[in-house]
Amino acid sequence: AMESYHSTPASNAHSLISRADFLFEKGLYKQADKMLHRAEKFAKKHELHSTLIAMHHQHAFDQHMKRREPKKAEKKIQYAEKELKLLNNYMQYSSLLAKTSHLYNLYGKTKNKKYIHDFNRLMKHPLLKDESQAMTFNSKRRFYDIHAVYNSSIGNELKAYQYSQKIISLYDSHPEKIKHNAIIYAGYLNNMLLFCYFLKKYKETELNLEKLKMISPMMKTPYQKARLF
Repeated sequence: AMESYHSTPASNAHSLISRADFLFEKGLYKQADKMLHRAEKFAKKHELHSTLIAMHHQHAFDQHMKRREPKKAEKKIQYAEKELKLLNNYMQYSSLLAKTSHLYNLYGKTKNKKYIHDFNRLMKHPLLKDESQAMTFNSKRRFYDIHAVYNSSIGNELKAYQYSQKIISLYDSHPEKIKHNAIIYAGYLNNMLLFCYFLKKYKETELNLEKLKMISPMMKTPYQKARLF
């Protein structure tokens, strides 16, 4: 019963796909196509790559094959392959972020030179040399995250601030992302406030505090409100 009240982008996308399958099995092909199109548009907006892969590779492909439309079915496989490439890009950056965070925990507490050498080696990874290799919003966010964490670890607060500012700018240019991830955005604003304090950027501190106030109504659950506080 509680699950029906727990709405997420992924659950909403799967609900649309389920409706499309239902309509198709009833022989309502045009309505099924419209529903799948809605699901695809929604999933792209939220970068739900695995959902899009399943949608193109299984649902849409099967429906076109049953309707004896092999050319359209082949196109759906091509779409799935594109999404697979984007998903792989995001997963690589996620893996690099996990390794970066692990080294941050080790070096941040011990200042052991062994770990900083490992850190420097990790930062030479080809995907971390140029942000243009990050192919999606979330991949770019991971790219900036990694560089912010690394520079904070080695005491380069200015560079850490600059990468944190890039994350804020990335979110500000995609306001729909703030709406669906307000508590994550608040966390980045909190990091910016710390860097602004250390660098004595007091005017920017005021601007970021205002941004925190603006997203306050987006916090719906007790957990989110507590985190924001």
